[in-house]
Amino acid sequence: MKLSKKTGPVLMALLLATLAVGAIVYGGRWIERFADVAGTAKSPERASFLFECEDGSIVTISYDNENDTASLITPDGTFELTRLISASGARYGAEEIEFWSKGSRANYTRGELTTQCTEAEERPSR
Repeated sequence: MKLSKKTGPVLMALLLATLAVGAIVYGGRWIERFADVAGTAKSPERASFLFECEDGSIVTISYDNENDTASLITPDGTFELTRLISASGARYGAEEIEFWSKGSRANYTRGELTTQCTEAEERPSR
């Protein structure tokens, strides 16, 4: 199909507009799903997520959006974390513990050791 000089730019603009609308719709769902962690006005006061980590550990993070804190439950104990500045994602820490999540992935750092984690649908059976 041969396009005229007038038709080509019109089709390109239509394609770009369609892609932009798709990105806004999909992006809006993503933002809505993970805005709870960021403490926006729509988020509940508390939200909890279960993560499976590459080192084999299973951790639960419970965010308290009202107080900008989180409880991290690990095999080594429970740690009370405070919200830290981040350009992207939800980052919480205390002393040598840090939990930084974005979407369904997170980094869990204890001292100098960092493991990558992925949100679990439900508690895995072991």
